[in-house]
Amino acid sequence: MSVLLAEPPAEVTTPEPSRSIRNLCGDVLVMSVLLLAAAFTTTGWFSADEVVMRQQSTALASTGSWVVPGNTAADAIDPDRQFVLLARSDSAGTEIVPYGKHPALPATLSVFERMAGNPGRYLPAVLAALAAALFVSASSGWSRLGFWLVGLSSPLLFHVTVLWGHAHALGFSTLALYGVHRVCRRRAPDAVGAVSLVAGIVGASLMRSEGLLLGAAVGLAFIVIAAVSKANRYLAALSPLPFAAAIGVYLGEPVLREWLIGGSPSPLGPSTGDGLTLASRLSVARIMLIQPSLSGSALGSLRLVGLILLVIASGAALRRAISADRLRLLALLGAAGFVLAFAEGPSPALLVTVPLLVVALPWATFTTAFNQVLGVVTVSFTLAVILTSYDNAGGGDWGARYLFIVVPFLAAMALPAVQRAWLDPRGRSVVVSAAVAAAAMQGGVVLDLMQRDQTVATVDDVAETIRRHTSRQSDWVVAVSDERLARFLYDRGLRGASFFVPLDQEEEFLDLLDLAGADRIIWVDLGSDGDERDVEPSETHGSVSIRTVVRR
Repeated sequence: MSVLLAEPPAEVTTPEPSRSIRNLCGDVLVMSVLLLAAAFTTTGWFSADEVVMRQQSTALASTGSWVVPGNTAADAIDPDRQFVLLARSDSAGTEIVPYGKHPALPATLSVFERMAGNPGRYLPAVLAALAAALFVSASSGWSRLGFWLVGLSSPLLFHVTVLWGHAHALGFSTLALYGVHRVCRRRAPDAVGAVSLVAGIVGASLMRSEGLLLGAAVGLAFIVIAAVSKANRYLAALSPLPFAAAIGVYLGEPVLREWLIGGSPSPLGPSTGDGLTLASRLSVARIMLIQPSLSGSALGSLRLVGLILLVIASGAALRRAISADRLRLLALLGAAGFVLAFAEGPSPALLVTVPLLVVALPWATFTTAFNQVLGVVTVSFTLAVILTSYDNAGGGDWGARYLFIVVPFLAAMALPAVQRAWLDPRGRSVVVSAAVAAAAMQGGVVLDLMQRDQTVATVDDVAETIRRHTSRQSDWVVAVSDERLARFLYDRGLRGASFFVPLDQEEEFLDLLDLAGADRIIWVDLGSDGDERDVEPSETHGSVSIRTVVRR
């Protein structure tokens, strides 16, 4: 760590590009090993969202088709597919399309799956992650610190192990960052910068919807900085580029879906969410920015306490507000909060999972057009995501996945600040403590990846139990009340008359069973979902209860 941080700040001197690039070669090799090890040794799924992506990628790789076989037994009871087991899938006409929202993503995964089998699905994320770290490095004079700020001081290690598309979009968003850097550095129109910017926004938008918001944020930043700075008015002339790239994808992607899939896919199954309310937006902001863990435990809250102490210590070091001994103690206590909460599981908050970047912000300066653009992009993109996100802010993940593609902009803004703090004797103790906190977060990611087998074992047990019941009498109907569990069970080959039935739509589902004359139901509930049912569970597997009911 000390070797990397000891490099002089970019604003003081610029390393010789050829030498810096040679030094980066070893870093790229180490990063590649870490990312490949994380991706290829991880078993099972972190999120049920990955099931639809896997099903789509496999369908394309094996048959070249966007559709998967329907469920004849289920369609006989639920012809409109209101309660399809593969929740969050799409339909195109009468066909089931597992994932058609952003077709470029599963199409890319399927190409690598054909080449390398199931592990190949993770290769695009690994390549995109490496590209992201390299583009940030290139935007900071081929800084090795910039490379590792993205690699190990962000949730990157986690995101290459899930089939969400966030790591893939990150590679493109960092290409857009590189374009912004070239444009701001040259203070004039730059062809390479403009092409990089447009390609980055288009690619990120094709992978994830947040790419559209990123394009709008960059365009807005160009307008704002041009308006407040006479020296940078040329940015106003470039502002239509990111807007046009985002709008082009927004209008063109439906045409692409129509061409590839043969129809415009529409979501299947029940809809959920509270909609756009002030309470829901405040909740989203809390989850995405500062919620330290999913459990809400006192131990998990130590992460947030630790982050607050580190930020206070960073500000105090900058202003020399307290003695050096008290400063070191404060920084040490901040790091201790993260270390003590090491095994608390995922934190859905971005700020909690990037302590080194957050602690650097008091030292950040905004004297250049590049840093000013970075600041406006980071703030406006974050607000846009909070305003448009699901009311549950994306569920339980590491580091606010909907905000993930702005991490390179945050890292590029934090990089010179980290260097400034490191060169200050007081700031150095804060940087070291923040690096320890970041290491604790990364250790938590690794621990979390190792525990995915528990979910797999539980789902396998549940699927086997259901098969035993249905093998005795074939007229059983399976109703799963949890959306995630329903998708996991679909991935384990659970077919037949199987459905995802939310508790608040149970009566509507029972009406369908009455029409079909079905009277044998296997209710599969997660946690306390089924506690109100006036039956005893026939079997329990972890937090899953399996209840059999014969209706008269």
